[in-house]
Amino acid sequence: MAETVEDNRVASQGELTEGPRSAGIGMCLAAAALALTIALPASAHEDLDGSYDELSRALQGTVEAFVTDKLRAPKAAQYRGVRLIRNPKGELTICGQVNARNGYGGYNGFEPFAITIHGPNRWSSYVPVLFDIRTRPSLRAVVASEGC
Repeated sequence: MAETVEDNRVASQGELTEGPRSAGIGMCLAAAALALTIALPASAHEDLDGSYDELSRALQGTVEAFVTDKLRAPKAAQYRGVRLIRNPKGELTICGQVNARNGYGGYNGFEPFAITIHGPNRWSSYVPVLFDIRTRPSLRAVVASEGC
């Protein structure tokens, strides 16, 4: 018993000095942190049907920049029906539905979104969930006109 107490002396600041027990705790904490890092996805959102994860990482970054990052609770975003559409001009549109948390912590319900990439540094985004409830019907119509 005396060996254990001696190996875990308390330093002047109140921290444990190096000893068998403190080293074991440190290793356990490091292992737990590594396990969490491996278990957590790169972006913390919920992909309800797997369609979001099918996008390339670059296109996921576009959705995150125009939709996810602007939400009140980005990590709680839920996606479904995400797909790519190429129009006759060759422009790429990313569209789908996003469900976001409101100010009370509940979900608003799924809203459509569309992000059209016209060329380098040229884009249009229509994300009704980011706007006032009165503006959303007209934005939904624009999203539908994009082919989404």
